Amino acid sequence: MGVDTATTELEQRQGRKTTAVVSREMTPVVVVVVGLAGVAHGREKGILGGQAPLPHGRRRLQVLELEDGKRCKAVKNVTGNESFFQGHFPGAAVMPGVLIIEAMAQVAGVLIYRDLPNKEKKLIYFTGIENAKFRRPVVPGDQLRIEMEFLNRRNNFGKMQGRATVDGKLAAEAVVTFAVVEHPGT
Repeated sequence: MGVDTATTELEQRQGRKTTAVVSREMTPVVVVVVGLAGVAHGREKGILGGQAPLPHGRRRLQVLELEDGKRCKAVKNVTGNESFFQGHFPGAAVMPGVLIIEAMAQVAGVLIYRDLPNKEKKLIYFTGIENAKFRRPVVPGDQLRIEMEFLNRRNNFGKMQGRATVDGKLAAEAVVTFAVVEHPGT
């Protein structure tokens, strides 16, 4: 398994660095994705790296299936030791809906970065959420299965439809929009 480390200028000033763990040779691909704004910095041997970790920490996504230019499927194992469960809600832990949407955006980022030229010079900005609906709570012990599919893409902008399920039952769905921009540090 190849390990790729990407450090942004901001992270260097703050004394942090982020690691993306990626393997194309093994199936499934394991990707450590850090922060929604950090779906960034593709590398020759990797799919993506990250920047600007969020205060609630890393998300681990396991990519199950990737159909270039069309769709991506991944899972996130939801564990009770994730810090956001401490206050959401005491005695009745529920994964915040915004983090489900974030996980969907990260899976979308895997698909977008897959064929993106000059990955190291690009950032993907999550630019919008449309028609988000939450159908059932996601709790510790659940395995969140995320499927993202392109609806359309033009140049550096696009729209993807996503579904997150637990045990085959719909937990959340949304359409996310994105923009691919030049990395300001390059």
